[in-house]
Amino acid sequence: MNAKDFLILVVFILFFCSVLLTVYFLPILVIKLRATKYGLKLTFRQSRIIVKDHCVKQEFFRGIKGIWDLSDIPIEKLTLHYLAGGNLQNLKNGIVELKRRNKDIDFQTLAVFDLAGRDLISEVEKAEKRNWKFDLTE
Repeated sequence: MNAKDFLILVVFILFFCSVLLTVYFLPILVIKLRATKYGLKLTFRQSRIIVKDHCVKQEFFRGIKGIWDLSDIPIEKLTLHYLAGGNLQNLKNGIVELKRRNKDIDFQTLAVFDLAGRDLISEVEKAEKRNWKFDLTE
């Protein structure tokens, strides 16, 4: 291999690495940095999930911050709920109500009621009156 071929190989490798950095790593690092603005310390994996799911709005970061202050719900569930049209503030309110009543948090139940457009505070109150039975048909 002569010097010219070696130089071409080095330039190609540098080009490939710069494209990889720009396309793959830069958005993830930007999301990690942006999350710190809202008091979140995301792992690389969590940041990659947020980038992949395109959940980059301010309301999403504020919503997960409020929820993670109360409960340890995986980022995958939160991004899916948000993408399905869920209201993270309503979800947070439901978690607060359940904690106030010393009940376990069932994310699936809260998510279903939130996606159905129900106010989770009133749904938790209704469930308490019915011996902790949630009813979506009412």
